[in-house]
Amino acid sequence: MKTRLSGDVLKRLTPGGGAETAHELEVEIEQIRSRLAANEAERKELEAALRDLVSRC
Repeated sequence: MKTRLSGDVLKRLTPGGGAETAHELEVEIEQIRSRLAANEAERKELEAALRDLVSRC
């Protein structure tokens, strides 16, 4: 499944379209890593909830 990037993220990934300093890039990288970690935690919670529901069937 292909994930769509929001316009802001896509713009920032386009050369000359966004973050220009090393610090801004580091901040952007950390924000993305943080979002990925949160998504992974939610995925694990949802998988556990799904397993629980399936086991009740």
